[in-house]
Amino acid sequence: MADAGVAHAASPDLVSLRFTVSRKPLLIIFITVFIDLLGFAIVLPLLPRYGRHFEATKFELGLLMASFSAMQFLFAPLWGRLSDRIGRRPVLIVGLAGSTVFYTLFALVTQYGNAGPILGLSPLIWLFITRSGAGIAGATIPTAQAYIADSTDEKSRGKGMAIIGAAFGIGFTFGPLLGACFVPGSAANVLVDGAASQTVVMSDVPSAA
Repeated sequence: MADAGVAHAASPDLVSLRFTVSRKPLLIIFITVFIDLLGFAIVLPLLPRYGRHFEATKFELGLLMASFSAMQFLFAPLWGRLSDRIGRRPVLIVGLAGSTVFYTLFALVTQYGNAGPILGLSPLIWLFITRSGAGIAGATIPTAQAYIADSTDEKSRGKGMAIIGAAFGIGFTFGPLLGACFVPGSAANVLVDGAASQTVVMSDVPSAA
């Protein structure tokens, strides 16, 4: 009876410990999804001005606006299959590293594109490359959802998915607002986003069981 009493008394601490341990990966997943959506939305107010500046037609501008989402749609299943084979954590890290690269390239193109072609390609082509590449790298939200599903039980899974939904909404809400605050031609917006991505990459995301 004494042993049972000790076990019963210790159980709240054990539950608290498990809850504390589980909060860190949930926070990292929240930041991961937030950065993905912030990176998508932060340049939306600027794309029309950049498109007109680099002499894009209305049709080309429409394609440019859709390129990120189109690549996410096409590559999300591929990232999901790959995460089933090699694990969720490596896929999330690769996606964030790719986002860092393409956001930084986008900043450089918008900063130095006035000088003419870059490596033989027009600045408009580079905008397509950077936005499409960022869409490919950012197609890891289903992988983040799978990570939550792998790491939680049925009771706490809804809370984990709600965290992803909150990150999605906050990133998409504040992205255009932040983008509108920057003067076109400034690379600061995407460089900050890239730096944040790199910070998350360096974080310790435990492998899901």
